[in-house]
Amino acid sequence: MKISPIDVWNLGALAAVLFVARSALVFAAVCCEAAYTLLGKLTTKRTSPLKIAFWAGLLSLPLFLPFAANEWQEVKWAEISPDAWIAVIWWGGGTLGLGSLLWYAGVSKTEGSIAAAFMGIMPVSALLLSYLLLGESFKALHLVGFAVVFAGVILIIRDDLKSGEAKVSVNANCSAATFSVSQAQGNSQAHGE
Repeated sequence: MKISPIDVWNLGALAAVLFVARSALVFAAVCCEAAYTLLGKLTTKRTSPLKIAFWAGLLSLPLFLPFAANEWQEVKWAEISPDAWIAVIWWGGGTLGLGSLLWYAGVSKTEGSIAAAFMGIMPVSALLLSYLLLGESFKALHLVGFAVVFAGVILIIRDDLKSGEAKVSVNANCSAATFSVSQAQGNSQAHGE
């Protein structure tokens, strides 16, 4: 069988299209995660993290039910191992339930930019856990990724701390000025001025 340059070109074009499509899916997932955090930040101003986690889980059901219903009849329940059941229970209760609750509780107490920066740590923790739990192999390039993620988080936190210090300084100066003005007004009223 002879492969022509046109066949090679078509395979290259197909690979490029698949790469772009896969990258678009990952980008869409990142956008969803960002919306999850930022909308969660807005919502925690009015609602408790527990209620938000509950409603987030409940409202996700319509997205998953059609796919689950499609596969429900094909599941061989007796063949599912105890380890798989433990993983499913952890995924539902631990990751989705407790993880969402902790995330929203943390988001409610910090700036959106800080929470977004910590989202970068999620892939790092997933990679570390893949070594520990799945026995996947470590690659030296992963260290570069770790360094970039942690550098980004540190830069964002450092910048936020600097602006936070400025806010504290401005608030302290405003409070001192307000105190001085009200003290002067009180003194002038006491002296009948």
